[in-house]
Order: sequence, then C-alpha cells, then structure tokens
Amino acid sequence: MLFKKFEQIIKRKNRFNQGERILVGVSGGVDSLCLLDILWRLSEEQEWTLFAAHLNHQFRGDEAKEDALYVERFCKERNIPCEIGEINVPELIMQTQGNPQSVARDARYSFFRQVAERWNIDKLALAHHANDQAETVLMRILRGTGIEGLAGIPRERNEISFTIVRPFLSIYKEELEAYCRQEGIIPRLDSSNLKRSYHRNFIRLEVIPWLEDRVNPSLQDSLNQLSDIAHFENNYIEEIVNISLNQIIKFKQDKKIIIKGRLFLEFHLALQRRMIKLIFNYLVKDHVNVGFIHINQICEWIKEGRTSSQLELPCGVRVRKEYDDIIFTLEVLKGMQGNFYSYIIEVPGRTYIKEINAWISVNVEDQPTDSSPPHGITAVFDYDEILGSLTLRSRRNGDRMSILGMEGSKKVKDILIDQKIPQRIRDRIPILSDDKGILWIPGVKRSNRAKSDIHTKKLLTIYLEKMVDY
Repeated sequence: MLFKKFEQIIKRKNRFNQGERILVGVSGGVDSLCLLDILWRLSEEQEWTLFAAHLNHQFRGDEAKEDALYVERFCKERNIPCEIGEINVPELIMQTQGNPQSVARDARYSFFRQVAERWNIDKLALAHHANDQAETVLMRILRGTGIEGLAGIPRERNEISFTIVRPFLSIYKEELEAYCRQEGIIPRLDSSNLKRSYHRNFIRLEVIPWLEDRVNPSLQDSLNQLSDIAHFENNYIEEIVNISLNQIIKFKQDKKIIIKGRLFLEFHLALQRRMIKLIFNYLVKDHVNVGFIHINQICEWIKEGRTSSQLELPCGVRVRKEYDDIIFTLEVLKGMQGNFYSYIIEVPGRTYIKEINAWISVNVEDQPTDSSPPHGITAVFDYDEILGSLTLRSRRNGDRMSILGMEGSKKVKDILIDQKIPQRIRDRIPILSDDKGILWIPGVKRSNRAKSDIHTKKLLTIYLEKMVDY
C-alpha cells in the first residue's frame, strides 16, 4: 500500500518531530494534496497540529479561483485550518521586470512566511518530488553551476523561526498520482504547467523526454543520484570552509570582516572561492547579484591587487587591501542610503543593473561596429589602457573625473549640476570606473583616459541599454 511506503519514508527521514505545528503549502495539484492527506492521516498518532496555505497568483482568472475553493473544501472536509491568499503577481512582474516564475516563487514564499509567523509554525512542508529535483539539477547544469548547484533543491532549509522541509524528494510523481487514484483524490490541473514558453516546463516536457529517449532511459534517476552525491559532498566541503575561514579571520563584526591575505592565498583556489562566498553570506543576507565572476575577481585581486586599493561590489560591499589585511565591509554612504549600488561588469558580457532598470553590454573587438542598440548610449575605450576590473556604480561623495577635452579634474557633483541633471536623480546616475578612476558618466561626460586612436589594438565598446529616466 502506497500510504505505508510514504509513512515509512517520512518517519525514516525524520523530517518531523512529535507534537510539531506543521504548515503545508497546497496548490491543489497532485503533489501537495498527496502530502497534505498523508500528513493529516498521521497527525493524530504523531500529535501534529496541521495547517494549510494556498496562494492565488492571479495568473489564470477563474481557473485559479476554482483552485482556491477546491483547496478550501479539501481542508474543511479534514478539519484542517486553511488560509487562502491572493497576490497580483502579473502586476508585480510588470513593476519589477523580473522573471515570471521567480517573481511568483518569491511572492509565494513571502505569503508562507507571513502565515507561518501568524500560526507559530515549526515546519513548512512543501511537496517537491524527485521529478522536480531532476529538472532543477539539469537546468543548473545547462546554465552552469558548481557543486552547490548540483545538490539541487535542499531537503531542509532553516528560516528565522521555522524550517522548510521537503519529504517527497525521493518519490517520483507517478507514485503520487497512483496514491491519489487509490484514495479517490481528484486533484486540480494547472493549465500553465503545459505552457512550453516557461523554461522549466520546456525542460520537463521537451528536453527530459528527448534525453530519456535518445541518451539515457534512467536520466532522472541519474540526476537524482548526482544530486544526492553533491548534497553530501557539499556539506563536507562547507565544514572545511568554515574551519579554514575561522583560521584566517582577524576581525569580525556585523558589517566588517578582516582576513589575513597571505594565509588566504595559501589555500587551494576552490577553498578561496568558497571562503569569499561565505564572507558574503555573513555580511549580506540577499546577495543575488554576486556571482562567480565577482568571486573570481576578488580572488585574483587579493593575489595581484595593489596595497591600499579597493573593489566595489554588489549589495554595498567594499573590499579594501591594507598591507596584509583584506577588509570586507558594508559602508553606507551619507545621503545615498536608498540609492547606492555597485556592480562589477563582466568583460565581455552583459549585466543587469536593477536599480536603474538598465543593461550594460561590453564587447572587446578589433574593429569598431556600426550597430548600436535602440534607446542606448555608447562609449568606446582603448581596452589595453583599462586598469583592473570595470565597475558600474552610483556616485560617491568626493568623486572627481578628468573630462575629455579639458585639463585637470572636476567634481562629479559639479559636472551633474552644469549638465542640469535634476537633483532627485543624481544619486542614481550610473558611473563607470576602473581601478584607477572614473571613465564615463553615460549620457553626461566621458573622461580623457583610455581614448582610442590609430595605435589602439583592441576596442572596448560599452552600451548602456534601456536607460530611461534612470
């Protein structure tokens, strides 16, 4: 009997403790109804207090409203307290210009956190299963990932006041569907899951079946095995990284960490990268803009950078070198608390600057190109005269720039005033700089440094796209 199998899995994995208050995220589909029904049937024996939460994302009109009513009835039949929420996710997507699935996920988890806090929840149970895990691992492989990414969806994750658990990650959807048939549960069908325009749906409906047919009939088993191996190896590496970082930390507080540079460089590059990422974890909770390129540049900079030099990084993090001290710090600049941003720019590559809703694209080429993006601003530099990494950031107090065609330097503040830039947007104006100083204020002025001429061998062409009213 499938119930007995699921019961053994839940008890063997030891995801729940007796007497806990458990919130189940319920969409109305096969997976979540199966999870809710099994936990409900075990709740009396285990003395669990069970709750349910359903969010209408307002993507599917009446169909979504029917989902909510169905979940409400399902819970009422079992005497399970249920909270139904609504968030206009399509409107959020338009406001943020974010990825639809990512925005929907963020909205859903925000709703779950609110409900969990209100009901004093110990565990939030979610119904991700083995097929979801295989899809996630494959998507990350295709995008490029490390061991952390190969570990896939975490079995457990601690939030501030509760723990997220996923007891079905070793169970395939076919078994969950069989359970629903066996128990007479008729789940709702989400029509959006059939839309191949969504990346995950395309992977699930097109890529995985093709690979199973042409390459490996046991593809999903293999991906889940890879995830399991990576999960345990990643945990082991994290233990080593924590020990290693503690050996080289000279000073640590909420907004500043100082490490010993020479000791840092004695570690293998793999551990160096992990230690940098762990430092970001300490300083910034949400470091979504920090990627491999930033971490790698920090490692290179620690190895090659000059004493007294510094890097500006996303999330307001600055890294400064003072003799052997490598100082990671969060510094809020006076008068710019709400607008400060800083991104290391990938060369060549394309980077999104969310604070001004703009893309910056960088090409390295032997000859100038005639094409330029619509609604964009372009600048060309001598690539060989760029020093260190390129950073696009908001302005800082005391910023100065040597303007093309003029001698000496001038305060950026005065340049913006002269150009009649409204005060309300001056702190959002992007500034491009390298390790030596400011190169360009897009749409305003460029410096006299790194000018291209007949001796230039490589051109660095930079486009700032879709920059409207900053």
